[in-house]
Amino acid sequence: MVTYKEIRAANALVNDANAPRVAVFAGGTSGISKITIKALVSTGTSTSEGFEITQVLAYYSRMLFILHFLPLLEKAKAGRVVSVFSGGLERATINFDDLGLTKPENYGGMKSHTQFGTMNTIFMDKLAVGHPGVTFMHSWPGMVYTGNIGRSADPGSILAWIFWLVVEPIIYLISFSDEDSGQRHLFQSSSSAFGGRRVPWKGKVGVNSRSEEGDGLFLVNYKCECTPSAKVITVLREKGQEKVWDHTNDVLRRYL
Repeated sequence: MVTYKEIRAANALVNDANAPRVAVFAGGTSGISKITIKALVSTGTSTSEGFEITQVLAYYSRMLFILHFLPLLEKAKAGRVVSVFSGGLERATINFDDLGLTKPENYGGMKSHTQFGTMNTIFMDKLAVGHPGVTFMHSWPGMVYTGNIGRSADPGSILAWIFWLVVEPIIYLISFSDEDSGQRHLFQSSSSAFGGRRVPWKGKVGVNSRSEEGDGLFLVNYKCECTPSAKVITVLREKGQEKVWDHTNDVLRRYL
């Protein structure tokens, strides 16, 4: 028997090059035909260059923005970059042999989140060394009530009703409001608590990814506290920072 895991791995390989150009479904407005059509159009989530869209949004596009704006950031009085994703949640066990997670067996929801988040951190950590006049921040916003969690469900479906009646009320109770999160990220973007410049701050000063005050890369959590992750970052620097740096520059070079 072909396992469901094997089926998903095989279907993940469907892309613009090998997907059927014409597919005719008789009675495709409901039943198995309908759900097969949905499965077909939801596969092949790669860009025209062949990059997986999730990694483009979570990693490559962010680093490309930074690299394009670095000359202006260096000229600014207090240049600062804030990437909102998963700062402080890095893991030393990411896949350095398949950084793009191109092999189906290496890809997965939590795997990709950890992979791309950690790559954000170690790439910006190296950028911070080469550009000491710019403050870099990788923020983990925690749980924020944005309404995104239920948007993937079809309107009127059982799943949509479950989200509306059960999941969203729970999330509403335990998450930050959009206003709260906005204020916290404005603070991160403007306060001298991170790097010693900009809006005056008399409270505790944050430390960067090298456990130092001053400019650098700050890993900031939803409480606006710095989580240097010193042990993990040290391992990542030694284990594969150069691999991530070279891989990222190879991918982005054509766009710079």
